[in-house]
Amino acid sequence: MVPDSRQNMIENERKILHIIAKRNGMTKKEIADSLNLSWATVVKITKRLEQNGFIKFQGRPERKNIQGVDSAVFALSSNNPTAIGIDMGYNETNIIITNLSNEILYHKLVPNPTLESIDDITGFLETCITETLEDKSGDWVIQGVGVGIPAFILPDKRDFYIKIRKTLNEKFRIPVHIDRNVRGYALYKRFQHNREGNYIVLTIRTGIGLGIILNDGLFRGESNMAGELSHTTVPGLEGVCRCGQTGCLETGLNYAVLSEDYRGMALKSGLPGDVPYPPTELMKLSSEGNLPALDILKKRSRILAQAIKPLLLILNVSRITVAGQFGEYGQVFTDLVNEALSEMLSLRIDHAISYEKLDLLDFAIGSSYLILEDFIS
Repeated sequence: MVPDSRQNMIENERKILHIIAKRNGMTKKEIADSLNLSWATVVKITKRLEQNGFIKFQGRPERKNIQGVDSAVFALSSNNPTAIGIDMGYNETNIIITNLSNEILYHKLVPNPTLESIDDITGFLETCITETLEDKSGDWVIQGVGVGIPAFILPDKRDFYIKIRKTLNEKFRIPVHIDRNVRGYALYKRFQHNREGNYIVLTIRTGIGLGIILNDGLFRGESNMAGELSHTTVPGLEGVCRCGQTGCLETGLNYAVLSEDYRGMALKSGLPGDVPYPPTELMKLSSEGNLPALDILKKRSRILAQAIKPLLLILNVSRITVAGQFGEYGQVFTDLVNEALSEMLSLRIDHAISYEKLDLLDFAIGSSYLILEDFIS
């Protein structure tokens, strides 16, 4: 077990770490008032957290109404807790070391080898972790390793996760948590945006990822299959999916589909077809009122709305963030999704679909939250 790990922490210690992280530094009086804890309790806990390297003295505020020993401001330590976050993609893997302030203390991008079996995946992860631990500098206290793996690598075998985790735990003697990468991403965004209660994150990349937060915790389902929105059948779609089925959502909406839509629009306008047509430009054109671009997005937004509708009806989760590499204009797309849902749903069903620009390194940070979450919840 890692020294001063989550297993040794009491609930109030985690609450204090959480609120200091959210406020980016607080005095003991501010902590006591915010968490409704006694002064003596806060003094004792902050002293222990400081001694164990979780928080540090940051200074004293210039506010004149705060004086005395209680005016000391405490902030999160950069060194503890830290975690290794590994995000496996299709062709390459991002590896980071980060902390509760989301500082990137270490980053490495490595190409994926051929991964044809569970032994291949386990061996690759062993190499990633070993090299990261050898490369790390400073006094970082690594509390564990979080690994985000796309569903296509470990599609439907819960025991795969268990076997890989068991092997890595035994080898490195630190906690290793493995989950779908979109779930770690959802945890990170929940913490980053101070989301409470129920919350859904939907990512548009090669496929459609879905992370579900219910009652402040990740929802995985009984067989770890919750969130398979990408392979939800949508009426009207006829393409054959990589899963072998026909009409899956990802055949009608993903980054490549939007790019091809844009390419087709460009060809009709007499533009060359042998140059990249990124969806970011399609979103920009739509924001400027380009009618062909808007027609494309309206068509694709209705496809997504059809897939999201059952989620809203069954789970009654109104807040959904759609994350994609659509630049500064992605809200145009989510506004159209909101419009489509308003037509499809009863007025009694609330929904607020927002857009967030997708930074791929956020998935690695999210993987680290499979470990770091335990220190703040």
